[in-house]
Amino acid sequence: MANTLDTYALLTVDESYDCLELKDDFDAMDTLRQFINGVSEIIERYCGRTILTRARTETFDGNGTNYYILKNGFDTTAVSAVCFRNYGETDYNETADAVAAASIKYNGNTGEVYLLDGYAFERGFQNCFITYTAGKTTVPASIKLAAKIILTDFWTRDDRQTQALAAMSIEGQSSTFRVEDIPKEAKGILNMWIRPRIA
Repeated sequence: MANTLDTYALLTVDESYDCLELKDDFDAMDTLRQFINGVSEIIERYCGRTILTRARTETFDGNGTNYYILKNGFDTTAVSAVCFRNYGETDYNETADAVAAASIKYNGNTGEVYLLDGYAFERGFQNCFITYTAGKTTVPASIKLAAKIILTDFWTRDDRQTQALAAMSIEGQSSTFRVEDIPKEAKGILNMWIRPRIA
């Protein structure tokens, strides 16, 4: 199966082609796309956040409060549903079990969600469900630069096929990268994008 460029890839094929100064007769496009996808994945893992906007769903244990921090909630632009399910139920009913939209508030910068009007994330096991949209509409220039640095470094390694990133798979193939192998120049750029801890 041919590798396809991920929807949320941080570099285009043309940008990567130019960055690597590939020759006109280069024909390993599947490998190039795999590298682009892999670099994009490890940047998000390193930063602990979604970079490009996408819809997300989180199912989690209720904490007994009216407050929750989304795992990928930086640059949240919408919280479309907050639902609960009772013990023993197998599915969420997004109509009967949903929190009224007027009772949901969120901080788009940090991914913090607050329930108002007496609602709470009642304690339970995987009993809460949130759908939301988060991420940037375009790749910031600094992240694109870091992606090019990482791509160039990984591409030029003699033994790049042995560099393994834990349990990551691209189009059914094992990844070829480790977060620890990100060049220090790229880390210096990405450090300002790392998700901070929120108490």
